[in-house]
Order: sequence, then C-alpha cells, then structure tokens
Amino acid sequence: MRALRITAITLLGLLSPASTFSPQPRKATQGVIQRAFSDPVLDADGTPSPALYRAALAFRNFSSRGGIDTSELASLLAHLNLDATPEERRSLFKYLDADGDGQISLHEFLGWYGDAAEASTRQSRQFQNMLMSRRTVNAFDTTPVDDAVLRRAVSCAVAAPNRSGSEPWRFIRLGSATVAKLQRLNARVIETGGGAMSQQQQRAPLLPEAWPEIPGWVAVTSALTPGDPEAELADFRSTSCAMQNLMLSLWSEGVGSKWTEGPMQKTQQFA
Repeated sequence: MRALRITAITLLGLLSPASTFSPQPRKATQGVIQRAFSDPVLDADGTPSPALYRAALAFRNFSSRGGIDTSELASLLAHLNLDATPEERRSLFKYLDADGDGQISLHEFLGWYGDAAEASTRQSRQFQNMLMSRRTVNAFDTTPVDDAVLRRAVSCAVAAPNRSGSEPWRFIRLGSATVAKLQRLNARVIETGGGAMSQQQQRAPLLPEAWPEIPGWVAVTSALTPGDPEAELADFRSTSCAMQNLMLSLWSEGVGSKWTEGPMQKTQQFA
C-alpha cells in the first residue's frame, strides 16, 4: 500500500441564498458543427471582425462559380481549421443550401459562420467568467450535494495535468459518522496544543460545532514518495491542479467549496 499525504479537506455544499453567484445557462448552438473561434464576430465599434473577413476571403478563393459545392466546402472548412466528418459536411451543406440550388452562396455561408463564431465566442466568455467568478465559500445551504454532481467533479479532477502519469490523488467522501470523529479528534488536538492550536482553527461560521451542518466533506490525498522529494513535490502539484478542477466543476453546478487544511489533518490519527 502506498503512503499518502492528506493534502486537504474540501468542504462543499449548495451556495447559500446570500451568494452573488448565478450560474450561466448553457445555450445550445444552432448549426451542425460547433467549433472554437479565437476572434469575436464584431469589433468594439460594431464593424465585422477579422474572423469574418478571413472567412469571406477564403470563400472567394475556394468558390469557382460564385458559390461553393460540396467538395469546395470541404476545402474551405479545412482552410478555416474546422474539422468535419463527411457526414457532418453533407449535413452542413444541406442545411446551408437554403434555396436548394446545389451551391452555397457567400451570404448563406457567412450567416452560419458568423452565428457559429458568435455562439462559440459567447461560450468561451461564459467559461472564462466562470473561472474568474469562483470564490471560497464559508456559508453553505444545508441541502445535500447530489452524488452525480460529485462524480462529475471527480471526473474533471482526474483530467488535471499530471506530467508523470502517476495519478497521485485520491478523493474520499466523508460521512456524518466520520465527521463526528473528526470533531473529537480536533478537540483532542486543541487540548494538547493549547492556545497555539486554537489560533489555527476555522473561524465562524465554520467552527467545529457547526461541522455536522456542512452537507459535503471530501478528503483529498496525494501520494508520498519516501526518498524522492522531487517526485513527491511533482505529485503534490498535480493533486493541487486536480483540486482546482474539482472545485471549478462544483462551482459550475452551483456548489460552493472551501479548501481547508490545519493541524488536525497533519496528525497520524487523521491519516
């Protein structure tokens, strides 16, 4: 059995009504192919963006008779770095050829391309806003966190950067009986350590007596590598990235979290 470092406990629960966080709804994008675009559709002054200019120029380069056919559409999409299977291209061509003349006009293509680019840019901005809006939460709703939400968060966590492929992390959900044991262990740590330990305790509203009211507890561990501190540090960094992914996934579903660590978690009894 490998040695493990208790990296942290993550407290989690639905965000309290006082929180200002409001999850952005995911909006389905019309069209057959949805890809990422780096440029906004319009500049700040409302003029067409470089993305649309490039698309228009590329369209004219690939069109032979004022419009494009199915084979020219394939070349155009490849030129614009839009990967599409043959089936996707056929579906897209049928969707864009509104008048059924067997060709896609510049107007038809740019209408779809602009909408897709705008939707993709909007989705990108929403994701960035979600990243920047995440906050450490100290007040939780008492509603239990659904297991499916936590499973999705763990799936995101284990997709974190892990240079060595060691997967050093473990995520352990703690039940109410274990939380009660942690309360008793914490009391013994304070009694033994005196005032110095008291100063390192959580502040209100997360005082030990309130721990049973927190609806979710997850202990996160990272592998220890005796005799190889560099490997151990690299694993700890990977586990930290995994924890960030975990908390971001929870936040995206309206679940707040708090990364905690303290003297109790460093005891052998806790491990």
